[in-house]
Amino acid sequence: MLIQDKHYFNQHSVINAIHQLTGYPKGEVGDILNAVSDVVAREASETTGETEIKISSGIKISARFFVAGQRKSNLYKAGCVPSDTIILKARLTNAYKKKVNDLHKLKNGSLV
Repeated sequence: MLIQDKHYFNQHSVINAIHQLTGYPKGEVGDILNAVSDVVAREASETTGETEIKISSGIKISARFFVAGQRKSNLYKAGCVPSDTIILKARLTNAYKKKVNDLHKLKNGSLV
């Protein structure tokens, strides 16, 4: 697959887009985004098993905690003992993926 261009949408861009969409002050939008980030980090780090954090309808973050030795690792072969690990994954629901795909088609004139 050939990627024609790369669009980078950083936090500042997200803040501006939310400000334009809602009219909320940029400073407050930034504070809320930072608070969401802090909540996700706090909740993900407190797990002793598996935690799922629903950011919005369609976007989920899952955190899974592994005690050292609980997970298979190539580090054992190298003589290293891995430490406790938290694996984070972002997941999008099929409905959210469809929404993004439909918006892409609309913006790019594709009706297929």
